[in-house]
Amino acid sequence: MIDKEKVRVFMLRMKEKEDGFYAENGGRIKELVSLCKASQGEYRYASHGSGSWATTYSDQFIDASLEIYMLLSTPGLFSPTIKLSELFIEAGILSCRGATMDIGKVEYLYEKHLKDKIARKQIR
Repeated sequence: MIDKEKVRVFMLRMKEKEDGFYAENGGRIKELVSLCKASQGEYRYASHGSGSWATTYSDQFIDASLEIYMLLSTPGLFSPTIKLSELFIEAGILSCRGATMDIGKVEYLYEKHLKDKIARKQIR
């Protein structure tokens, strides 16, 4: 059986880490979430015709999401996908098709738009 005191100490340490993270990065994350909010929703490249149904995310949205994701990737602190989804939902940020940015939508954003950019940044 897990000792309740050990669990309490672990939770306190995690809270201290999270508080320290937000003290250091909270302002920048708020700025980036605001940028995502301003550039959310449907985006079509100019090369898509007027009747095109193929929406995507704007470059500004992707770049701001990428920076947030990278910040949230602090080892041992958050699941960046879950936390990014929480931030987007709290801010009322919608997907490129107007849906709530739940975990599934953020996983899609990661797989289709962020993953390769993260890999390229880590190689440099």
